[in-house]
Amino acid sequence: MLLARAGRFVPAAVLIDELWDEEPPKSATTVVQTYILSIRKTIAKEFDMSVTQVASSMLQTKNMGYLFSTQEISLDLRRYQSCIESARCAKESGNDHQAVLLFGNAEKIWTGPAFVDIEVGRLLASEKDQFECIFLANLELRIEAQLRLERYREAAIDLALWVSRFPYHERLYAYYMYALCLAGWRDKALGVFQLARKTLAAGLGLEPCIKLQRLHGDILSSSDDTVANRMRTEHGRYLTGLIPHTVTGLTSQVS
Repeated sequence: MLLARAGRFVPAAVLIDELWDEEPPKSATTVVQTYILSIRKTIAKEFDMSVTQVASSMLQTKNMGYLFSTQEISLDLRRYQSCIESARCAKESGNDHQAVLLFGNAEKIWTGPAFVDIEVGRLLASEKDQFECIFLANLELRIEAQLRLERYREAAIDLALWVSRFPYHERLYAYYMYALCLAGWRDKALGVFQLARKTLAAGLGLEPCIKLQRLHGDILSSSDDTVANRMRTEHGRYLTGLIPHTVTGLTSQVS
């Protein structure tokens, strides 16, 4: 929790809630203080510092809570955020080539789900969901930049991986179908819709959303050349009309 909220004040009550939910022991405050001391000792050993130095500069006690400052250490999260900021600037300036490169560099830093090796409580689970939404929102921007550059086969190959990692994220299926169709693989695009339908039904008991069904209908009812040409000439409409973007800080949206 301290690392997830690095640079922000975390009340001791939040840590207690994360550790014990609504049933903390009477000794909860003392136990948290013991945990904090243990963390400080670990940091001190790792960075060849005294516990006092750690307490004054890195893991500080403030007003019945704690502040974990990471200014003196390198964090993957900070590197990821830096890459994303640069990528978004490139995108806003119309430099899709640079945006794709920088978004790709950020994805290399993001090696997998957050907090995968630890048991998370209610609050940290929410932080984990937010990290995933941030990642997906930026992944979508990178894919859109690839498609604007007409790198359809490259996007399709990438999306084969991402739909397996995020099997219930319908917008990724839509991008995948779109990229495959424009790459000349209409039959594979139709197969992706069947994969989405099977996966969503088995995992969530749902049919694909209306917009994904509509995209499938467009591909199904047209010849290879007709649907691909229409997608190229109406590129903006297709991209913006697929499915709403992931909203940063919220769960993935579909409609």
